[in-house]
Amino acid sequence: MYRIQYGKHDHLPIDINDENVDEPLMETRDPDSNEQLDRDETEAIDKSNIIRGDGLRHAKPQTQNQYSEGPDEDDLPV
Repeated sequence: MYRIQYGKHDHLPIDINDENVDEPLMETRDPDSNEQLDRDETEAIDKSNIIRGDGLRHAKPQTQNQYSEGPDEDDLPV
C-alpha cells in the first residue's frame, strides 16, 4: 500500500509496511536483564584469542632511549 504525502515538493510515495517483525529477544521475559547481558558477553568472548600467563606485561623495551616516541621537533627535516 502506498500513501501520498503532500508538501512543498513533488508527491512522494511512501511504502507503508505494517507486517509484524520477528523479535527473538522479546521471547525472553526481560531482554535487558543482567542475565541476558552476561550471556551475551560470554558468547562474545573468543577464548582462543586470550594470552595465557603473564603475556607481555614484563617485556623490556627494545630501543636505546627506552620507549621511542619518535623524533623531536629539532630532529625533523626542514
